[in-house]
Amino acid sequence: MKNTLERFDLITDKLVPVDEFVDKILYHPNNGYYTKKIPFGKVGDFVTAPTISNLFSEIVTIWLISCWEKLGKPKNFNFVELGPGDGSFAKVLVDTIKNFPEFDKSTKIYLYEKSEFLKKIQSMKVSNPKVKWIKNFKSIKKGPIIFF
Repeated sequence: MKNTLERFDLITDKLVPVDEFVDKILYHPNNGYYTKKIPFGKVGDFVTAPTISNLFSEIVTIWLISCWEKLGKPKNFNFVELGPGDGSFAKVLVDTIKNFPEFDKSTKIYLYEKSEFLKKIQSMKVSNPKVKWIKNFKSIKKGPIIFF
């Protein structure tokens, strides 16, 4: 190997940068980990905190509200969930912030997901016009951003 930032790709039989390697492993249209099966829960390979209990997502939401307050309650506040899994966290987030109308009004929620398969699963769980899927961060124009 030339350096630690390259890995041998069995598909192309050559060295590739790590980010390309990971992208292929996770999102390849035919063989990607996140393209054909649900990897979460009892039938999957692992569980995540939001799927065990709503408490995790509710606590993070309260932390998020605290951050918003410490920033002076900006009228444009953005939250981006990176790799939102099956959408469990986003669903509880949306449901919880309804109890905080001023925060709810100020907050935009974005989900960053590369897998079309997982986007479909997420959209079934999170059907709320407040939630938007994005392909990049350029569409977020105003206000502070919290990445999660």
